[in-house]
Amino acid sequence: MIHILTHTRSLHQTRGGSERLHQSAAKLLGHHHPTPAASIAELQQRLDQIRTHYNTRRRHGSLDTTPAAFWHKAPAHGGPGDLPRQDDATVHLIRVTRNGTAILGNHNLSIGRRHAGTTITLLRNSGHVTAYDPDGAVLGTLTLNETKRYQGKLTPAA
Repeated sequence: MIHILTHTRSLHQTRGGSERLHQSAAKLLGHHHPTPAASIAELQQRLDQIRTHYNTRRRHGSLDTTPAAFWHKAPAHGGPGDLPRQDDATVHLIRVTRNGTAILGNHNLSIGRRHAGTTITLLRNSGHVTAYDPDGAVLGTLTLNETKRYQGKLTPAA
């Protein structure tokens, strides 16, 4: 039996789907190939066989078919040609003022004086705003109060 270990930090939330996939692959490897592979190339060949079995021969319990058959019957898979429409999100490039404020329409957002003179990106999705520094790091978020001009400080990014 091959054991695939998943290492995570203490109190770190893991990705259960990924762990279940690894567990299934390990069980299938152990079932179809009880002896260890002699080389990395042989292990890769075995993993390729397991992937094919997992996707095309093994029935998925909740789908009542194989994953490959379900995929091919799906009307759309997403991607650039099938993106969901979102008309209420806007992107703004705004230079932070000397006092650390970004002006978004009728709203003043406190970004912080250390960002004065910097051009930041604001993503507004309905009433929710996320601010990004020039490198793409999240500076923080806030929910706009439409009744106020001054919105206060961003909630720092987690």
